[in-house]
Amino acid sequence: MSNPKLAWRPGLFVNVEVVAGEVDAPVTVASSAVQSLEGRDVVFVEVPGGFQAKTVKIGHADAQRTEITSGLKVGDRYASTNSFVIKAEVGKASAEHDD
Repeated sequence: MSNPKLAWRPGLFVNVEVVAGEVDAPVTVASSAVQSLEGRDVVFVEVPGGFQAKTVKIGHADAQRTEITSGLKVGDRYASTNSFVIKAEVGKASAEHDD
């Protein structure tokens, strides 16, 4: 249905975005970056030659972003996608040393 004056009329569909609240968070990461390793929350941070698991404390989170209240600082480079692959490699290396 054409609506050149953008008037709301009964029967028209609308898209609405509702923000329930916002929180200032100085350090956030992609939610997919947070992994559980040996009972602790970690983010894999870039180090020379690869990545290192850094224990973090998480705050507020949603499907896209997770607040990090301690363990990382602004500007730290981390694995935001496929961090589960890095976790699997860490687990595999650990299993090889358990022999």
